[in-house]
Amino acid sequence: FVWRRKASRMKAFDDQFPQALALFSRALRAGHGLTSGLRHRILRPRQVKSKRRRNSARAKIQTSGRHPSNPSSPAKRFLPIGPYRFLLTSDVGIESAKMKTISTELIYQVFALIIAVIVVHAAYVAVIRPNASIFLEQQAAQMAVDENYIPERSIFVLVRDYEQEACFILMLWALAIMAYKAATIARERNLLQKDLIPLAEGMSILPEDTRDLSRQVQALPPYQQSYLLPRCLLTSLHRFYSTRNIQDVSTATRSVCEAESERLDSELSMIRYIAWAIPSIGFIGTVRGIGDALGQAHKAVEGDIAGVTESLGVAFNSTLIALVISIVLMFVVYQLQHYQERLVLDTETYCDERLIRHLQVR
Repeated sequence: FVWRRKASRMKAFDDQFPQALALFSRALRAGHGLTSGLRHRILRPRQVKSKRRRNSARAKIQTSGRHPSNPSSPAKRFLPIGPYRFLLTSDVGIESAKMKTISTELIYQVFALIIAVIVVHAAYVAVIRPNASIFLEQQAAQMAVDENYIPERSIFVLVRDYEQEACFILMLWALAIMAYKAATIARERNLLQKDLIPLAEGMSILPEDTRDLSRQVQALPPYQQSYLLPRCLLTSLHRFYSTRNIQDVSTATRSVCEAESERLDSELSMIRYIAWAIPSIGFIGTVRGIGDALGQAHKAVEGDIAGVTESLGVAFNSTLIALVISIVLMFVVYQLQHYQERLVLDTETYCDERLIRHLQVR
């Protein structure tokens, strides 16, 4: 797994390094605007006051993104490239949205674990263990009266031990985490139903049009701008404006989608760990039950096998419940992973059909 991750990263680096060099050379060739501005400010310090005021106002708009006539407008960042000022992103909107999403998810996971512990333990204390004790007492009374009595099995006896309780807590925690991730993916999929790049049929996009189109994407709320689709569209528009190469746009879109796919896959590591830990806890119950049974072997030699059978029941019941929970949990994990992969593929298809096929270079 580590080797595949390293190989994919090296391949992405090899693909993007020539494009970075080409972009850097274009930036150097387009640096005449910066050098001319420095020459006017350093070599000609005594300029006309009106021109100085215009330059000052222009610099304020470029750095803060707020026009003097509309000081309440949201702050933007601009990159001077040639004669245009290309709009990049909101200055703090996307970053704050990402940090807020991460903190919200962390708090959600912590509270989900606490709630799972409280709910499961309350169910065990109030319902499961009392009913299991009553059922075992009734079985013991029936066996004392009738030696040929065949004891029945109860679901309360199957799940009454501490290993099964821990397994149910982890299962509820994992399901809560997957529910949160599924809701996030569903919100991102809702953007696929919107026309973020409104174009008429047969209309082409030139590099000069990317500025207006990017503004339409950046008009989304900050939390939506951190989703996969707006990031792919903005990356494609920026790359097309800077390189004027459609193949570079396609490569950039694919790179963003691959990075998002790896990120989503890495976020499932905690759920995979929980799915692995549940059978391990079941095997711990097996070892504990067999150990208790061996400790009561002398009673079985004397003819009392009740303690040995009870301990063996603990061993096999914990393994049975843990394996059943693991099977159910892994099914849900693979369904969530399939849901995430469909989001990435549908986003790449959206960019190909709504944006890349309309690009044209004069």
